[in-house]
Amino acid sequence: CLDSSRPETNRPCLLPCKKDCVVTPFSEWTACPTSCLPDNSTAAMQSRYRIIIQMSANGGQECPDTLYEERECDSVRVCPVYRWRMHKWHSCTLVPDSVRRGLSGSGEACGNGLETRGKY
Repeated sequence: CLDSSRPETNRPCLLPCKKDCVVTPFSEWTACPTSCLPDNSTAAMQSRYRIIIQMSANGGQECPDTLYEERECDSVRVCPVYRWRMHKWHSCTLVPDSVRRGLSGSGEACGNGLETRGKY
């Protein structure tokens, strides 16, 4: 038989390589608030993430389930709540029209007055 008609016994082929998943390291945690939080607000949270750089292939190690994490911030204080406290009203004191207008004259026995109270 002629060599040119002999069937080939070798041929090139490609074996698929396993590729493991590759992810970035987690980012830094986001900053927690530096100021206080209102009393009725939800807890302050911080988060971090990582990104898939290469997906797994051909039986390589799978990507992790956790790509995003969140946690509650430590020791963020609640804002103090201040409320005005009031004293009782004092009795009505007559304010003469002459005083309100800056005029001199005798005081009236009735009419518009003012009640006052203190606050703290």
